[in-house]
Amino acid sequence: MSLDYRHVYLIDFIATQKPQKIPSPNFADHNFTIIIVNAGKLHLTIKGGEIQVIAKNLLIITGPQYYWEVQLMEQSEIWMLSFNPLYFYGSHLEKNAPSFLSFLMSLGYSKLKLKSADFSILIQWFNILYKKDATPQNQPYEHKVLFREIQILMRELREIYFNSIPEFMAGYQHKYLIVFRFLQHLELHFKTQHSVQFYSNSLYLSADYLSRIVKEVIQKNAKQCIEEKIMDTAKLLLIENRTISQIGAYLGFKTTSHFCYFFKKHTSLSPSAFRKQDNKSR
Repeated sequence: MSLDYRHVYLIDFIATQKPQKIPSPNFADHNFTIIIVNAGKLHLTIKGGEIQVIAKNLLIITGPQYYWEVQLMEQSEIWMLSFNPLYFYGSHLEKNAPSFLSFLMSLGYSKLKLKSADFSILIQWFNILYKKDATPQNQPYEHKVLFREIQILMRELREIYFNSIPEFMAGYQHKYLIVFRFLQHLELHFKTQHSVQFYSNSLYLSADYLSRIVKEVIQKNAKQCIEEKIMDTAKLLLIENRTISQIGAYLGFKTTSHFCYFFKKHTSLSPSAFRKQDNKSR
């Protein structure tokens, strides 16, 4: 896309001694904002309701800037990261964005109470991104570099999210809980279980019903989510220079040739060709 990253990406550390309204980033209708309360507390007003968020809580908000308002209370500190997913995934957001991101965007709002270890991991990531963003450079962040760092952060966030019990907005339909549990089970079992039937059985649903509900919420069916999770992990391991046979075994394929066939079916490249292409582009 032709958009400058400075118009679609924002990271900031905000500290205040008195109550202060935090302006939401103006990224049109596709904000994705992560807020971590470092100290003190804040109030979120969204859809006419108000939620209090305290220290070591993580808040995820999506949607247009007029959709929500954040008020920081006295003697409070927060980290805030916002970006426009369209910049990274293109106009076909439903098709290109990871299932986890699509699910969060369908919710509009989600809150987690972070464990100390998870809080520390995310704060470290925010510090890294903040320092890089503040460092003078001859050219702005390159699209690919920024995209890769956002991807890594989202992977960390995904693992933390599905190992926690998020607070959803009151009044959400039961289908969101079904999709959350499906994605949670997928995070745990994708290395060994590749069939929709396994996940539908674990949720006491039919495979057709599960796929229909998943498709309704995140515009992808259950099989697509499973294959996406396998491919995302395979690409990451290829970049880390694991052997192709190791990756295939790790992801539950009976043979290396079966893994190579699966990978090429989804990328039109063999695993070795994908790795070579990635190395050249760095």
